Amino acid sequence: MPTSPAVKASRYGPVNLGLDAEGNSLPVVEGTIAYFDGTYFRYATDFGCGSFDYAPGASSTPTLLTKPASFYRTCGTVIHRSDDLMNWTFVNRFSTQDPYTGRVYINKKPRVVYSAKTKLYTMWFGNGQGSIYSGKRIMQSTTPIGPWSAPRRIDNQLDPTDANLLRDFDLAEGPNGETWMAVSHGEIRLFRLNDELTGVVEQVSSGVDTRTINGGIGMHYENGWWYVTGSTNCGNCVGAKFSYAMARNPRGPWTSPSDNPTTPLVEAALLSEDSGYAQSNGSATLPDGRGGTRTLIPFKHYISSATGAPGNGLSQPGDANLALGGQWWYPLAYDDEGRILPMQITPSSEFPLATPVRAKAPPVYQADMSVSSVSSIVQKWVQPKDQPVASIRPTVFQRTPDISTVGLLRNPDTFAPQDPTVNAPLLATLTLPDGSVRQWTLDPRAISWAPSQVALNLERAFAGGGEFILTLSTNATNGSYGVAVGPALPGGVYQHVVSGTAKTFPNASMFLRTSVVPAQAPKIVNQPKSVAVLVGAEPGFVVGASNSRSGSEGVYIGYQWKRNGEIILAPDGMNESTAPTLRLDRVTKAAAGTYTVDVFNTAGSVRSEPAQLHILDVAISGSLAAVDGQDRVTFTVTNREASPISVLVSTEWGSKAFKSVAPGETVSTRLDTNNSGIVLGEATVSVTQVIDRKEVTATQLVHFGKAIFNE
Repeated sequence: MPTSPAVKASRYGPVNLGLDAEGNSLPVVEGTIAYFDGTYFRYATDFGCGSFDYAPGASSTPTLLTKPASFYRTCGTVIHRSDDLMNWTFVNRFSTQDPYTGRVYINKKPRVVYSAKTKLYTMWFGNGQGSIYSGKRIMQSTTPIGPWSAPRRIDNQLDPTDANLLRDFDLAEGPNGETWMAVSHGEIRLFRLNDELTGVVEQVSSGVDTRTINGGIGMHYENGWWYVTGSTNCGNCVGAKFSYAMARNPRGPWTSPSDNPTTPLVEAALLSEDSGYAQSNGSATLPDGRGGTRTLIPFKHYISSATGAPGNGLSQPGDANLALGGQWWYPLAYDDEGRILPMQITPSSEFPLATPVRAKAPPVYQADMSVSSVSSIVQKWVQPKDQPVASIRPTVFQRTPDISTVGLLRNPDTFAPQDPTVNAPLLATLTLPDGSVRQWTLDPRAISWAPSQVALNLERAFAGGGEFILTLSTNATNGSYGVAVGPALPGGVYQHVVSGTAKTFPNASMFLRTSVVPAQAPKIVNQPKSVAVLVGAEPGFVVGASNSRSGSEGVYIGYQWKRNGEIILAPDGMNESTAPTLRLDRVTKAAAGTYTVDVFNTAGSVRSEPAQLHILDVAISGSLAAVDGQDRVTFTVTNREASPISVLVSTEWGSKAFKSVAPGETVSTRLDTNNSGIVLGEATVSVTQVIDRKEVTATQLVHFGKAIFNE
């Protein structure tokens, strides 16, 4: 794919794809590495389901601000493990959902820390950006891989609205057991976490100039110094500057070698002009095996097309393909004064392991998007005689072009959605050594936007070895399919075929695996749950599915959500309800109904149990005032339904029940908080209605303190 004119390919070379041991993509966005109990863990947000028009200002609400609006699909959070930081094995994939409202969160920048006090692992994450429910959330587990508790707001006695936490963040542990958080976008602030690592108890301003650090914020401690690192403001751009500031104490004073003491703000020191055509994304401080630590900085690349990023400058978002990006990790080095040395970007780096192991670096793979209406790909290889073949599993992906002409902030009217899928199937033709031919038609809904395995099962295993020939083609007119290409297979020949003419790449092959057992049809392991909400909420549904016998990731699974038996279309009229999660935006009564999801791959399909969405038209508002030295919280509930409801308002200071609120009736209750100058409070408002002779209850959390707001 042609890259932006801003990218000089000869400077750093092409972007590499990260693949795990099975040949599935290692998600690169918002990812980090942590070390627990002798193992490295990799946590990342997966955008392989598509819909990543992610230019500056684009929100991650259920519908994107495109013209017309499109669904923002999410594949959840993925965890991998490794002994050597190079070879990664799939561990867990999960989606985060509120148990009361059904809201599905996008776990932006998941960060996991361990509290010695509670003996619990806590995952911090940002709830996307731009949502009415933005802010930091936490989940907890007794292990670093889950299962995770229900998400909840962090403990923030400083500002219950969480407005002080800004957007981007990173966590760092110091030598005295204190853990701090750095946040950015508008200001670089530092927060000390409580001992439970579930909230913030102290806030300071760094004074760092946000013209030098504003995005990709990282924070770490090494050799007696605290550091904040990051990039200039960059909406997932082609490349960004990378800079740092340093302090002996997180409370300051902060400084840098580039700082001018006569200016009010701290100018961060520049380490790289372009970060290797990438953007920083936090930090990871890991044990070095000698009683110390070393820090890695993750950088994320994007595959930017020439039309998506037509300028010569680096600070442009391009087509921001978050699923097809690459990631590389840079080990920081320091001088004797603790100053970070300028980046020296090389094809590979050395990094000390906590425990030495014998390991081999995995092959390097790159994206080849050459399966289109005018081009096909042919892969030949020789299968050993002692390895029967029951299933062939190539690693493939899809892409449709971003037709937006400029970024969202520049002209929202030109920010258009990408087509949700390629508009024709991927066709696979296999010629066996005996000359017989097998064919498969692969539904594009079951092909990821990130390189992932698909299954081509034979009706019976082929034994005896010999030359296999696999051809991938399509009749699509709105995009293309691609493969991950790396070192040549034994006896391998890799070709592009255009208009009947083949071009051979003698040292390359697509990534594919063969198996002696066929891939399984998916099974649903977690059914979507019924939920009741109030009008204006953002509910959703989650399904958990697997097609692996061993607990590995297996081949990619397709999804199709339906309401009352009909495919759910996004506001743009396209079928974008094709992820393991379904997120609904500020619902009206029209969204109520029966929801199901079909789960499928090339081996078969299964339909979920039905889940009900009940929507109650009830308005809740509140006010907070100090009267006679008492903080008084007043809640008002209006029944806009056609039948009676009951209401229960509960706080830690008391509760009030209304057994029957008639249609059109408004009721109020006042609760004294028993102390003046309250910082943070929370109320649970439960609304119950009888529907089809069954009680249905919608629960809403209302937070109050410096302000009152619903969740």
